[in-house]
Amino acid sequence: MIESAIGTPLPANPIFFEGLGIDGDDCVELMKSLAIKYEIDMTDYQPLDYQATEYEIGTSWFGEVKLDHQLKTFDFEHLVSVIDQKKWYNPR
Repeated sequence: MIESAIGTPLPANPIFFEGLGIDGDDCVELMKSLAIKYEIDMTDYQPLDYQATEYEIGTSWFGEVKLDHQLKTFDFEHLVSVIDQKKWYNPR
């Protein structure tokens, strides 16, 4: 499912989302799809903690995305744990 969303084979234990080569709305859609498919309670998931908005990305055409906060990351093992527990929790 993730490979079809990103259009390439999944790297070994990628860091979400930079390790997948996706950003903005693509990240949101991927997480929504995973939540639906695996019936995950995403109440505690805050998308803006993990990815830049389309606006932030759009204003960065001439350099790096400038954010007023540090984006959090999580790896594939964390996502597998979330799927097993059927509830999002923040990575350690």
